[in-house]
Amino acid sequence: MNEIIKGIFNGLIVAFIIWISKKLAQKIIDSISMKSQGLNLTGCWFAEHGSYINENIAAIEVIYIWQQGEKIKYRMEQYANFEDVKRIFCGKGIMRAGVISTYYYAIDRTSKLIGCMNLQIKTQRASNIYLSGTFYEVDERKKKYFFENYPEDYYKLYRMELDWKRKFYLKYRKNVFHSFREVERYIGQYK
Repeated sequence: MNEIIKGIFNGLIVAFIIWISKKLAQKIIDSISMKSQGLNLTGCWFAEHGSYINENIAAIEVIYIWQQGEKIKYRMEQYANFEDVKRIFCGKGIMRAGVISTYYYAIDRTSKLIGCMNLQIKTQRASNIYLSGTFYEVDERKKKYFFENYPEDYYKLYRMELDWKRKFYLKYRKNVFHSFREVERYIGQYK
């Protein structure tokens, strides 16, 4: 009887060790396959563009992208030169074959503004990639403006690095930038 219990106990220990080994091997395989995919868009990006309402309006969008495999999550902050208000959006999407398709929505529950983006990965030089494409917003201010009206490469996102202080603010969901002018000065180093 004592040997039966000892055999069961040894069997459970071996099964547990095999289970742990399988989990560890799967994590290593997943890690290697993620690295072999090559391109990772995780990081901070910015775009400068005009307005469909008034050509004197300039806007800068700062997008923080988190990528896991082909899935993408992001937080977008929108700054305009005519107001001190920052608009914040959240979005999700997918990347396949160098094309990124996403949707986004305002985190302000009173806002009806939602949109989608379709971006392609492009290169200026071998080490310098950017995202180029178009977006469409559902917004009651532009009832006569349709998706076809946007040029194919209307929207361009460029990668930028945040200093340690701004990374800290981003991690704890604080304001990374406070105004259009501050963002404009910061991205000046990337032009």
